[in-house]
Amino acid sequence: MKGTSLAKAYVACYKDKYLRDTTPLFKFPYSNVHANGALCYFSTEVIKDLVQLQTFAYRWRQVPNNDHLTGQRTELDASLRELFEMHQDADFNYDILAPMNTTFGEWGQTITRP
Repeated sequence: MKGTSLAKAYVACYKDKYLRDTTPLFKFPYSNVHANGALCYFSTEVIKDLVQLQTFAYRWRQVPNNDHLTGQRTELDASLRELFEMHQDADFNYDILAPMNTTFGEWGQTITRP
């Protein structure tokens, strides 16, 4: 948060059952996310109460997908369309996730620095 605006937001993936400081992180495999996990997202919404952020993940997932920022996201050489088709009516294949080469604890400290 910066004033009444959402200044930055991040997303990453993990394979473990439980998220811990030592959990390795992986790049979000679809669109609109930079390699460091920063979202490519813009909103003019004024945040008057932190409770408004409860629906942020839902609203972000409603942003149209495109091929923007999809390169180097997975261990595959696949377009966004191919990724969607691969997972349609199938369990997610965690083996495609590309490592971020950091843990949740390390990443958390990095993204919360001023």
